[in-house]
Formats: sequence, structure tokens, C-alpha cells
Amino acid sequence: MEDLKKIITKVEIQKRNKDRVNVYINHEFAFACSAELVYIHNIEKGKSVDFNCLNEIIIEDNYIKCKSSALKIIEKVYKTQSQISSKLLEKGYDEKTVIRTIEFLKKYGFINDEKFVQMYIKDKLKSNGRNKIKYDLIKKGIDEKKISEGFVCIESGVEKETAIKLAEKNTTY
Repeated sequence: MEDLKKIITKVEIQKRNKDRVNVYINHEFAFACSAELVYIHNIEKGKSVDFNCLNEIIIEDNYIKCKSSALKIIEKVYKTQSQISSKLLEKGYDEKTVIRTIEFLKKYGFINDEKFVQMYIKDKLKSNGRNKIKYDLIKKGIDEKKISEGFVCIESGVEKETAIKLAEKNTTY
């Protein structure tokens, strides 16, 4: 059991990214992690750490990086839960971390598929028909129940006006 214990010999802030720290165990580079985790886990020179502690730190660091990636994804354009999950999985994050990140984003209101559907329908109904919008939302990973609920919220008069405009636009005299 003693061979699982390791001694931290050096903790240094990275030169290019001041929010990250390099940790050395037994005079060899072991891992890099968030400076926040160094504080939380009291990582310091001379401290003894075991495999379980290191594994916990690495999992937490991966979660912090995943949250950061997710926030970068949604800061440009509002995305659906499915789109964000797909992008994070493409970036190589494990499924547990992605699920945890999605829960964080939902908790703080960064993603809300119902709101997304309503905004999308309201925006696209001016130039597209119901079926085209529904098809596009399904492609974005929204289930049909949420789409139907989104259409219920929109006035039928707006949809009728759009249909007339589209018909006039597509007919030639």
C-alpha cells in the first residue's frame, strides 16, 4: 500500500496560462491542473498523495475544462443541449463529465431547449413554414414534443401571414 503514496516535490504556475499549475511528484512531471484545484485539495510541496486523490483531482480538472469549453461554445451562439453534448464528446470529454457539465449549464440557465425552440420558431416563422422549422429543430436534436409545444405558444395568425407572404413570393404573374 505504501507504493501508492507519492510525494509532491514541486508545484509551479504555468508560463503561458496563469490559471493552470504543473505538479511534480518524486521530481517528475505528474500532471497539470487548474489553480483552483491546487487550493481546494491543498496541493503543496512535501505533501503525500495517493492514487485515489490524484484520480479525483484529474476528474475534477477534466470537469472544469469541459465547463470552460461548453461556455465558449454557447458564448457565440445559443445552442441546444444535444448540440453542446455532441461538441463536447467530439472534443474527447467522457460521457459522465459531459452529463455533469450539461446539468451545470441547465442549473444556471445557460441552456434551455424549451426557450431555444420558442426563440427559433419566432425567428424562423417569418421566412419558413412549419414543416421546415420542425425539420431543422429535429436536426438540432430537439424532440418532437418540445417542438409541438413551441408551436402552440406561437399565434396561428402569424403563421397564416407567413404562409400568404411565402405564397405571394413564390407565385409569378
